Amino acid sequence: MAAMTYFGHLNVLRKHLWFSVVVLLIGFSVSLIFFNDIIAVLTAPLAAVAEQTGEELYLTTIYESLLTRIRVSLVTGLVFTLPAHISNLLFFIFPALTSREKRIAAAVVVAGFVLVVFSLYYGYLYLIPFSIRFLTSGDIVAEGTSFLLGFTKNVMYIIQIFVALIVIFQLPLVMILLISLRVITVSAAFKGGRYVVVGAFVLSAILTPPDMVSQVMTALPLILLYYVGLLVARVFVRGAR
Repeated sequence: MAAMTYFGHLNVLRKHLWFSVVVLLIGFSVSLIFFNDIIAVLTAPLAAVAEQTGEELYLTTIYESLLTRIRVSLVTGLVFTLPAHISNLLFFIFPALTSREKRIAAAVVVAGFVLVVFSLYYGYLYLIPFSIRFLTSGDIVAEGTSFLLGFTKNVMYIIQIFVALIVIFQLPLVMILLISLRVITVSAAFKGGRYVVVGAFVLSAILTPPDMVSQVMTALPLILLYYVGLLVARVFVRGAR
């Protein structure tokens, strides 16, 4: 088979980019249609605070709801269509990969999807409720004060945690991929573990909201997944040391 020219590669890349744009627009449109259902799910963890204060989420401007609708729909549309974007990327790079690299890439995609689902599950059922309870506890909230729950800030607070978890939970897969492709070794990754611990807390502090509970509950699973990933690489990656 003749090698593809430079412009041939650009043409293929353009088609894949257009596919991702169209898929994202579809995800965005679906999220707009089901926006109220999505918001109901996202704001459910705030129900206890609303009951405590007797207040509902409020809007501060006449355009806030529209902007929030667009922002939330873009993020959720991207998350919902993420498997399609990753598959699209794989179809673009597969012709340049060897059979072994294709198997590794396919396994990483499947594992990545599982970790995305797990990160959403962990965040929604554990991290977000625990973080809200911590931030609204009597030990944190000053006496004589109450909450005025802003709609956009609280919704984006929850979305920020979800996005941070999705990104952070993929990092161990990057490590396994680098080991599989012989870029680094397992022993070198183990030796650099102390830097990973520090980096996990720094990254969590950057990506998550500014409260200690969210940062710790995000960094600890990352550190655990990092070492689990190294053990998996040592056992299943041929020639890994």
